[in-house]
Amino acid sequence: PAAMPISIFNIYLTEQETLSFYSAQNNRVKVMAENRQTLSLPWEVFKPYVTKNGISGRFAVYFDAHGKFQELRRL
Repeated sequence: PAAMPISIFNIYLTEQETLSFYSAQNNRVKVMAENRQTLSLPWEVFKPYVTKNGISGRFAVYFDAHGKFQELRRL
C-alpha cells in the first residue's frame, strides 16, 4: 500500500488556550508543520491529548491520498 501523506508539528497550548477551544466559535486548531505548511485541524482530534496543563508535544497527522484527515498521533 502507498504511504499516507504525513505532516509533523509541535504544539504548545496553555490550559487557558485549551479551554478556549471548548467554545463553539473556536473549533479548529491552526498549526505550522515542519515543512512550513499551515494545517487547520478539528479540535476533536486533540481532545484525547488534553491534560490539566493544556496540550504539548510533537504530533504526526496522517492524510489519505485525497488529503482528507485520517489520524493524529503523538510522537
